[in-house]
Parts: sequence; C-alpha cells; structure tokens
Amino acid sequence: AWWGGRTPLHYACRNGSLAAARLLVSLGAGPDARAKHGVTPFQLAAWQNREGCVRFLVEECGVDPSQTNDFDCGAVHWIGICPAGRANGVGDGTGREVANDGDGGGLIPLAEYLASLPCVSFSTKQRQGHTPLHKAAWGGHLSLLRHLRDVHGLLDDCTDDAGNYAADLADMASTERHRRCAKFLREECSGARARSCAILGIAVTAGTEEVRRAYLKRAREVHPDRWNGGSASDRGGEEKNDTGRKATTGANREVHDFDTVRRAYEHLTLEDGVGKQRNPAHSIHLMLELNSTQSGGAVDGITLENSSFQDNDLFKARLVAVLLEYGSKGLELCNLRKKWCQVWPDEPFPDVPSDGGRKKGSLARYIEKIAGDTVEIIPPEKPTGSARAVPRKATREEVEKRARRTDAGPSVIHN
Repeated sequence: AWWGGRTPLHYACRNGSLAAARLLVSLGAGPDARAKHGVTPFQLAAWQNREGCVRFLVEECGVDPSQTNDFDCGAVHWIGICPAGRANGVGDGTGREVANDGDGGGLIPLAEYLASLPCVSFSTKQRQGHTPLHKAAWGGHLSLLRHLRDVHGLLDDCTDDAGNYAADLADMASTERHRRCAKFLREECSGARARSCAILGIAVTAGTEEVRRAYLKRAREVHPDRWNGGSASDRGGEEKNDTGRKATTGANREVHDFDTVRRAYEHLTLEDGVGKQRNPAHSIHLMLELNSTQSGGAVDGITLENSSFQDNDLFKARLVAVLLEYGSKGLELCNLRKKWCQVWPDEPFPDVPSDGGRKKGSLARYIEKIAGDTVEIIPPEKPTGSARAVPRKATREEVEKRARRTDAGPSVIHN
C-alpha cells in the first residue's frame, strides 16, 4: 500500500487505466481494498468519472455499488465533486479525453449507470447532511444538478448539518461556474418553486406559457365570482360558497383557494419562481442582532447604514457565523482563514498584528482579545495539534429561531 493505505488498484481506477486494473485484479489485488477514511478503488473511479473502471468493478469483481466511506459518502456523492476537467470528459472513461470548460455534462452517463444498479439511491445523505445535490453544487456541475432534479426529483429544500442549502455551497465556491449553479438552484430548483407549481398543477420545469395557461384554468375553477351568485342568499349559501371557492389538485388532494392560486402565479411570473434558500447565519444583520442580544443588548431591525457597530462587532459576528458551520466541536484555527473566505467571500480576513509572541499563537491571542466574550479558544490536545475556536453562546438553533422571529432567515443575503 502507498499513501494513506491506497493500493496500486486505487491509482489504476482513479486514473482510468482499465487494462492495469484488470491485470492487478488477475494478480490478486483486492477489488474492494479500503484505504484511509474507508476509500475504495470504486469510489475513486466514480470521483474521477471513470465509467469503464466503475463497470468493471461492479460487473466483473462484484463490488457493492452502494458502499460508502467513513463519512457515509457513496458514489452518488463522489460523482458530484468530480474535478471540472473530468466532469466534462468524453470517451470511454480511459482518462485521456478531458475538457476544462463545460457544465458537467460528461457526468450524466455515469449517473444514469449508477441509477440502474440495485440499492443505489440518489436521496441519501452523508454524515454532514449533504445530499447528492449539495455535492453537485459544491462541484459546480450544472448539468448534473438539472439531471438530479429532472430524473430523481431532488430539490434544494433541505439544509445540511451546518444549515446550508445546496445554493449556499455553490455561493461559497464563488466561481462563475458555481454562480450559475446557485442561480439555477434558486430560480429553477427551489422548494418554493415546486410548491407554486404544485398549486397550479404543473411540473417544476414548466415554462412561462404553460404557467399562464395553468393559472387561467385554476383561476376559473376557484374564483369567488363563480360561487357568489344564485343561491348565495340561501341559508346554506355561505357554506356552499366556502366549499365552492376551493379546489383540489395533485395526488395529495391539497385544498387551495383563489388567493393561494394567485400568489403562486405571481411568484412564478413576477418573481420568476425564485426561492429564498440561504443559511440565516450568513446574514451579517442577523448575526449582529444575535451577538448584541447575547451580550446584553437588545437590538432589532439593525442596518449597517444606521448602526453604531464598529469593526470589532462585525468581526465577531462574522467569526461566529464561520464557527457555526462546525457546531459545538469548533474549527481548528489553522483552517479559519480558508473557511472565512468561503462564508464571507467579499470580506477579507483582518490582518493579525504581531504581538511579539510566537506566530502560531498570534491568531489565538488576537481572537481572545477582540472576540473573547463570544468565542472560546480551546487549546490543542497534542503538542502538534491546532487550537480550536468555539462559539460561547451562539448555536445554530438560536440563529434559526431568530431568523423565524424576524422573518430574516432565508430571505437575506451576504453583506
């Protein structure tokens, strides 16, 4: 075994060398060998979009296609984080043909093959709460996102364990490819769009003209004018009107009145069906309110323009938002700057002044000085380890609670 316990077969499958993989297995290589974190040749083949090697391992070596690594990531997750060059590759999966530009269309044949296998589900979550949609968004593969919606019915309507929607992960990657993915997820793949379409009795993929026709049909069925004539003066008229104004749609026979139908139509036309899926912790306004309240203040409806908040307050609010991505276990300081740039791509991490001490501890001392009332620094457990930062009071539950109360959660944006 080589690095991290990987065998030559791991590398052959990762690199798409089907001939080498066949030879190695014929010489006794274990087709399901586990390396560090439970990674197998099959998982690496899926990650690199090597369909030929994936088929060989499943069909000729008997590898279980539903297998996962130590983080519960299966092939349906690995395929989503395929490197851009391989995601747009062509050919038979031998690994020679790649394209660095594209939207991940080269992943569709492998996705279709995986879906044809028993026990493979595209609705599974891994240990961090990521669905295949989350992974495809992080990978920036628009074609795969569209495929997951159209074929497997996946919508960006659930968060991972850090409170992130798939669109949030696309935002964090912050490239042009990923911006296109975030736009698609909010405009064409949101739970809000799906609900509006369901009210009108149409598919989430419906175009403008289909939306208009469906609305006119539903509006005629439930419009109050249709039920307010004739027997409305009868003793039972009020009950009849209340029943008549409503109609059922879909398999669940949900009841919708005219106002609901009208709002669904306006959402799809005037608002382009856009969803509001955003992690509420990524709202600087909400985090400022939360930190102020937990520090003994009572600040509501704050805006950056009319507030007296200083740079230190902004730093603490943004820092807590970053740390909440990791919950109560906190984040190692050696990874803080990288994660900060993902959550706050437009706000550079502040320069840490030298305090004359060891450089390794300068960041910890800076945080304790500026944000010690909101963040706790946990010393490393080993001499070679890294200190961790953990929020003292703020929790994801508190953020979600405040977001619901102020109606600022998913409707706010990065600042």
